[in-house]
Amino acid sequence: MSIPTEKLNNDFRKNLGKRDGYYCVRLGPKKIYMVEIGLDYTPNFDKKQIGTKTARPFFWSEHVLVKDDEHLEPRKLTDRELELAWIKSNLRAVVNYQRVLDRDAKRRHENVRMNDRSIEQLRYKRGNWKHHWRVEQNA
Repeated sequence: MSIPTEKLNNDFRKNLGKRDGYYCVRLGPKKIYMVEIGLDYTPNFDKKQIGTKTARPFFWSEHVLVKDDEHLEPRKLTDRELELAWIKSNLRAVVNYQRVLDRDAKRRHENVRMNDRSIEQLRYKRGNWKHHWRVEQNA
């Protein structure tokens, strides 16, 4: 079941895309939250993390930066902000939805490459490779 984009992008929260390895989400009128998270590793956001061989553990205080205004430098989340449950739930929803879209796009791209290989395999199985080989040899 996919969540319609309209429910994730509204007046309060909006996905701003991915920049410099961070998923950028606007919550409220000005604050932009930048979440650094890999595409293939889905953390359990609220439990202790162990990470994987390719992904390091996710910690809210280290992997989420905040820009109070678009033109200001990013800063780390404060303890006071970490106590607000609505920040975590909104960030989790928008970032996970965007990661699903990115994963699907990556998978579609990989399938296109696989299809090129499978065309060659079909030619080989059907015997068409002999014809192509003879044409190349005679040229």
